[in-house]
Amino acid sequence: VVLSGLQSSGALAGYDSPARYLPSVAAHDARQRASPDAKKLRRDLAGAAEGLPFRAGTFAPFIAETQSAKKQPALVRADLHGTALALKLEALLAHRRGQWFAMLPLRGVTDAAALEQEIVRFGSQGVVLLDLKRESDALYHGYRARVLKFALLGAAAIALLLAVALRSLRRVWEVLAPLAAALIVTVAILVAGGDRLNIFHAVALLLVVGVGSNYTLFFERRNMANGSPERTVTSLLLCNLSTVIGFGVIGFASTPVLSAIGSTVAIGAFLSLVFAAIFNAATKNAA
Repeated sequence: VVLSGLQSSGALAGYDSPARYLPSVAAHDARQRASPDAKKLRRDLAGAAEGLPFRAGTFAPFIAETQSAKKQPALVRADLHGTALALKLEALLAHRRGQWFAMLPLRGVTDAAALEQEIVRFGSQGVVLLDLKRESDALYHGYRARVLKFALLGAAAIALLLAVALRSLRRVWEVLAPLAAALIVTVAILVAGGDRLNIFHAVALLLVVGVGSNYTLFFERRNMANGSPERTVTSLLLCNLSTVIGFGVIGFASTPVLSAIGSTVAIGAFLSLVFAAIFNAATKNAA
């Protein structure tokens, strides 16, 4: 009744309800009582068809079906089993902890304030208004905040481990600086390309940190001097090419999640190698 009133006032365009597909026993009984008996129905149909070119007996099947419907028992869920209506009904009803919950999807809500006021009046009766967009936005923002927090904690942990392992702030800088430059430029390229950064880009950037840190560690001046520079560079080029091709192909996927992860990792991995080489050359020249 409340939703029908809101629909009449224009607060919403319409709504769906399980009662539309499975009427209550009271509604069933009311409809049966409202159906006229055969005699009255024949008289009313004859009056309505007077002067019209209907043949006699045209509405006889309708009268028979009406009288049969007056004797039918109320419809139950089992009667809809195996039909398309059963699928629709299952989507609107949920059985949890021995209780039944009904979901009534709303369409074309134009006055959310009026709707919330009416729902609040029925709050004590177990009626809850669920704004899926608002709830999903809040959930997404919560995930994003946690991702950023843990990403910062992870970056601090990586810097600390590098400081302990390398025992030199300068060497730590040579490892982290190209990696930071690669992340910044990757984000700039994505934004310039029209992408709106989301949580999947953040996850992909974490993967870039994992892949790119390998390149920057190998290109770190002392590690490069202790090994064979030519073989190290060749190996890194092959590894980087494999990573860029693998994730680059994923970047062309039609699925937004795969496309975001693939393009971000491909760009970030390539730039990590490039900036690692640039910083290594710069430190050599400076030395």
